[in-house]
Amino acid sequence: MLLFHPESDYFKEDHIVFASAAANHITAAIKNTEMYRLVRDQAARLGERLRKQRGVSAQAMAILAAITDGVAVSDESERITVLNDAARRVLNLGNQRLLGCPPAALFADFEEGQQRALETLSEVAERAKRRQSVAPAAVMLRKEGQSVQTSFMPMYDERHQFAGTVIVLRDVTHEQEIAQAKNEFVSIVAHELRTPMTSIKGYADLILQGAVGEVADGQRHFLQIVRTNVERLSDLINDLLDTSRIEAGKISLNPEPIQMSQLVHEVCEGIEETVRERGLTLEIDEAPSIPTVYADRNRVIQILVNLLSNAYRYTPSGQITVSVRSTGNAVLTQVTDTGIGIAPDDQERIFEAFYRVDHDIVTKQPGTGLGLSIVKSLVEMHGGELQLQSVLGKGSTFSFTLPLREA
Repeated sequence: MLLFHPESDYFKEDHIVFASAAANHITAAIKNTEMYRLVRDQAARLGERLRKQRGVSAQAMAILAAITDGVAVSDESERITVLNDAARRVLNLGNQRLLGCPPAALFADFEEGQQRALETLSEVAERAKRRQSVAPAAVMLRKEGQSVQTSFMPMYDERHQFAGTVIVLRDVTHEQEIAQAKNEFVSIVAHELRTPMTSIKGYADLILQGAVGEVADGQRHFLQIVRTNVERLSDLINDLLDTSRIEAGKISLNPEPIQMSQLVHEVCEGIEETVRERGLTLEIDEAPSIPTVYADRNRVIQILVNLLSNAYRYTPSGQITVSVRSTGNAVLTQVTDTGIGIAPDDQERIFEAFYRVDHDIVTKQPGTGLGLSIVKSLVEMHGGELQLQSVLGKGSTFSFTLPLREA
């Protein structure tokens, strides 16, 4: 602040005191103005951010209100913070107030799956807090007349800190009723087909054996074709029955101690002639002292037959190797071929029911696409795991494990 006057030594001490006081007031006013401008700008920015957040929140709530699946969100302290109308409809909650309640209140009315749902919720939260990878987890909740599929997925904030769990609730009662009706229809049709198929096969065998007189070569050829196709239809019926039973959860295992090496030799002896006729070689590679497994003998034979039939049908030339090894608490069995292999895109779907690879050799071979789906289900029912390693044009290896009797 500069003061000027035409006269020399005009300003006295009083003027300086007065000017200093004025300068202080002016300084305060300027700083207050700057502070006001800063506060005003900050308030404008916060207001704009709040409006955007409200817009995003309103949009999210509109989406939650529009979707048909129920959605609930529990925070890091396991209290429900969000619950859409669809969740109230799925759970038949009415106007019951659940915000702020623990997630157990969502599952209180269910007779089956309640405890498993709470354990899964806690497990997902604990893994997320430890920053471990978490795959979507699902639990089926059931009560009389209703089935609800419940999925859990962790939620993170902008700093990637655990912020809660998203719970998705889907009423699958109608879908399960349709699936059950489909399985019953398939089962009834398959059973009804079995009777005439058995008769056709039986009478064809009797004619081939000469029960009604001598059979000419041409007639024998045609009867052999009939018999072969009857066997194909019989295999298809069996696969359809197994698939429907697996989906309905009606297959029960009869586990017993089994020597896996001995079983592999028995199955390989049964298909050895077929493999030789196709110009292939079959080898067994077994480690010494394979421990005893605990499994259903007939189902393990079914697993091996399916894998080996796939191996020789889709291997134009070369070799099939069956290896048996002990690994930890299980026995590992591998079926390796030098066949056409499976492309990476097909490997992701190869275990789906009715899926067949689009390949000339595959389409020429009879099949329904049910074999590998059944194998996967049977292996998992035993508590084992089925894996595939394949290179297109070089061959495939299907590996499965079965638990040891001690385990």
